[in-house]
Amino acid sequence: MLMLEMIDEWAVYIYVDESGSLTNPHCPIVTLAAVKTSSPKALRWIVKRAMRGMQRKKSKRGRPAELKFHNATENARAVVLEALAREQVEVYALSVFKGAQIIPHAPENYGILLCELLRMCGAEHEHIAELAVDMPFNRPWQRERLTAAVRDTLDLDVEPCYVDSVKNPYVQLADFVAGAVHAKHTGRNPVFYQFIRPRIISDQLVAWGTLRREWIEASRGR
Repeated sequence: MLMLEMIDEWAVYIYVDESGSLTNPHCPIVTLAAVKTSSPKALRWIVKRAMRGMQRKKSKRGRPAELKFHNATENARAVVLEALAREQVEVYALSVFKGAQIIPHAPENYGILLCELLRMCGAEHEHIAELAVDMPFNRPWQRERLTAAVRDTLDLDVEPCYVDSVKNPYVQLADFVAGAVHAKHTGRNPVFYQFIRPRIISDQLVAWGTLRREWIEASRGR
């Protein structure tokens, strides 16, 4: 459910999605991206407008697949990212280089990335009306542990709500951002990054080992 019935003019809305996989040894970089805005309603129809008149790949059931960065045409990617860049948004991205490591897809590991990204967003100093994150885990206990990691680390107004990005047009935009940043850092295609570059406040690429070590040291001090 989209929680936008009452817009607080002082509030911000943060939407998070990722590109890449911690567990895939053939995926050396994983990117988490956030779209931050105080005007979410302006973003709601960006992806749907981009889909009009465009051919989409079909799902295994024969239906048109929901539009995401990985299955969108180059033209659709450009249209979505250009439209997003015209809105009043801030973009933040955290990419970790892990090489061929197979890192367990555990709440504790994902939590390191999410909390670091939210710090980059200045989330602790904002009045957050909504923090929506693409569903990282299927099991409730895993999501509860991730929420606990965020709660224990950051002083936020709200806890994360976990959504399906293909059903949430705001997190869907974060998917496109994550895909564009990931494509740049992996060297696959830097073109899409340029569309959103004016809106990027912070884009960091760090080694997973360094980030995890700093996280453990900071945790000991808490």
